[in-house]
Amino acid sequence: MDLVTAIGLMALTIVAFWRTTHLYFLSDDFVLLKYARSLHGAFWPLFTTGGGDGFFRPIGYISLAFTSAYAGASPVLWHATALALHITNTVLVYMLAAMLGRSQLAAIFAAVLFAIHGTRPEAAVWIAGRFDLLSTFFVLCGLLLFIRSQNELASVGYVYGFASLACMILAILTKESAYVFPFLLVLLLVSDGHWSWRRLTGLISFHLVAAALFAYRWILFGGIGGYRDVQTGEPQALTLGVVVSDQLEPGTEQSVGCVGGGLRDIRGVPCRCTHGSGGTPVRVGIRAGIDIAAAPPSVDRVRPGKVPASVPSVSRVLPYAVTRN
Repeated sequence: MDLVTAIGLMALTIVAFWRTTHLYFLSDDFVLLKYARSLHGAFWPLFTTGGGDGFFRPIGYISLAFTSAYAGASPVLWHATALALHITNTVLVYMLAAMLGRSQLAAIFAAVLFAIHGTRPEAAVWIAGRFDLLSTFFVLCGLLLFIRSQNELASVGYVYGFASLACMILAILTKESAYVFPFLLVLLLVSDGHWSWRRLTGLISFHLVAAALFAYRWILFGGIGGYRDVQTGEPQALTLGVVVSDQLEPGTEQSVGCVGGGLRDIRGVPCRCTHGSGGTPVRVGIRAGIDIAAAPPSVDRVRPGKVPASVPSVSRVLPYAVTRN
């Protein structure tokens, strides 16, 4: 890899984020810092019990514990660690693009876009984003090692393949989004134009291990885990995320359709659904999408406590914008 290019990417990322190193902790950060300090090296229970928040991320919590050992309660050190991880991931994106045969200009563009794009800066700024940063690190390393395994002799290739598998395991145990890793490998093989059924069957071990980890997670939580709907107690991951009221009461906050639990509408009022049929929410799939798409464009100007006249009074998703608490 071109050392000058790597240094340039590092410098660009530092310039973009250096002011964030002095930001104080926010929201979930306080909970995570306290939890990290309480571990005291007792890491084994992280692998044998599900998290109280519905997530299973032992490697991520171990990472926080190690950071806590030297960063303490210093926001600068915590943010500097996050920035270092983001810089490393940026360089890995460049390496991945180059290894996939893209031109240097294309690889640089991909890395720069990854480094400073404004859609998701919280992963590099928010302490709670450590799970995203570290999981991305392991995924990128796993992809690089897998590509290398395909270009080496069988004896050496197996070593890189096992290393890639290990990275996948670490990524999944850091954040659940890394379960996509085996499918990324399929995409890699198909997109390079040299795939074969023999190469695809070589991915069976990745899929089996990912399935085994998911099954273990299911056993720990007695289900899929994750966030639960505050109204029903059911996992949000098993729904399409839209809960609607089948009894709308004009002039009340209960007329607002909720997306998941713990949400607020555009007015800042907590979403509260009125459920009919004994309190069972009506979940909609395609119909909800159609209703939302057909919503009048001016609904964001609806005054508090008013229901748009164009919205039917029964079994419709009221098109209020909602955001997480």
